[in-house]
Amino acid sequence: MFRVIKQRRTLKVLLGDGLAEALCEQKDQKDFKPYRSKYFALTQAVRTHANFVENAPLLLLIVGLGEFNGMSKQLVHLLLGTFMGGRILHYFGLQQTNLVLRTLGTISILGPCLVASAISLYLLTQ
Repeated sequence: MFRVIKQRRTLKVLLGDGLAEALCEQKDQKDFKPYRSKYFALTQAVRTHANFVENAPLLLLIVGLGEFNGMSKQLVHLLLGTFMGGRILHYFGLQQTNLVLRTLGTISILGPCLVASAISLYLLTQ
């Protein structure tokens, strides 16, 4: 969140990620590339923050339900640790536009959600 605020102040963007400003600046250029815009760092900061907000509550809810239904503490730690590792990989993948790190991060974020969901459903049927 603080990176988003810093980028917005630096670029004087009141709301959003600067795409509207970038489009206004570049509307006459035929080879406009958003990732070359000075606003791209703000877009990265917004998406990094939003990605966490989109995924963390869901995983915590699913793992919490699983734990309530008897999921082992070790598995809870493994799932949440994998998620946190994935968050770190995803962050560096977005910052360096490294597709490998970003992909590994995404898998490490979504994997625990899927595993926790499957285990929670299994525990509910027992």
